[in-house]
Amino acid sequence: MNRSVIIVDDDNFTLYINQEILEPIISTTWKTFLGAKAALVFLEAYVNEESQLLIFLDLNMPVMNGWQFLDELKTSKFQANIFVVIVTSSIDQRDSFRALEYPCVHGFISKPLEEKTVLALAEIPQLSFFFK
Repeated sequence: MNRSVIIVDDDNFTLYINQEILEPIISTTWKTFLGAKAALVFLEAYVNEESQLLIFLDLNMPVMNGWQFLDELKTSKFQANIFVVIVTSSIDQRDSFRALEYPCVHGFISKPLEEKTVLALAEIPQLSFFFK
């Protein structure tokens, strides 16, 4: 099984901070993408029946936002192999409820990402194999 973690955000500083938090905790390879469109292009070329991906996804991004990205994932034939954790600055409670509409979403975290919050994700059975 080919497992990877992907961080998608439109802010370089946030990508760097999230990378620093995740690197000691994650046991698989990982990549960062400055925007959802770039991540989607990668997924279209990368994801297959042998892939399992954990995606840390920002919602509020230009060009393609997190919701549009999630809508695109719905059409992937390998969507069962993709697990998403939303990491957002949104304080709109409707966003957390909307996230429940996407079966691939397994977490909803308010920014900033913190180590203890990420470690709690390791307790979710579908996500545990991504962690050390």
